[in-house]
Amino acid sequence: RSTELLGTDYIDIYVLHRDDPDVEVKVPVETLNAMHAEGKIGAFGGSNWTYERIQEANEYAYSHNLIPFTVSSPHFSLARQQQDPWGGGCVSITGDENEHARAWYRKKQMPIIAYSSLGRGLFSGRFTSADNPEKHLDDVALRGYGCKDNYERLARCEKLAKQKNCSVSQIALAWIFNQGMNVFAVCAMSSPKRMAENNAALSIALSPEECRYLNLE
Repeated sequence: RSTELLGTDYIDIYVLHRDDPDVEVKVPVETLNAMHAEGKIGAFGGSNWTYERIQEANEYAYSHNLIPFTVSSPHFSLARQQQDPWGGGCVSITGDENEHARAWYRKKQMPIIAYSSLGRGLFSGRFTSADNPEKHLDDVALRGYGCKDNYERLARCEKLAKQKNCSVSQIALAWIFNQGMNVFAVCAMSSPKRMAENNAALSIALSPEECRYLNLE
């Protein structure tokens, strides 16, 4: 079905959306390996899988001479996810409580496809922290990222962006890229100009002190 919708017979990176912890890891691992052997997919991994389950899946793969998961797609951004935006099964690696997850990803350097990297529009630059962000965020964004601490993070992004002569979104993305992990940020872009601007965030260096400042530490 996925290949039909995409108009292709091969998917370079295939990511399972959400985990069912009641299913033994051998089921997805063996299924994905079979799809790879049939030439249907290349690399594969999980979206909204905890790092513990990915590790469990990979231990099974290694012990059975199978291909392991090589990519993960959790939520990761400067905006802390205060609650599940979609109401079930979302995995975030942001926040103090998820430092162990980030440490695992730093060690493994597994590619992270980070969704909601701009807090679902919170750091888009469409509005300022002084302009009541709650007027501009949709219900999903408000549920996931609408809180006082995240609005303060936005205000600090604004201050640092002014100092560095760049945009708020560039600062928020640069924070992601300065965390020592192998991160690929997913964010909506309305024009080639905006895409180029977001790409430029890769070249913005933030000091550890600036990263802590942005994260209210």
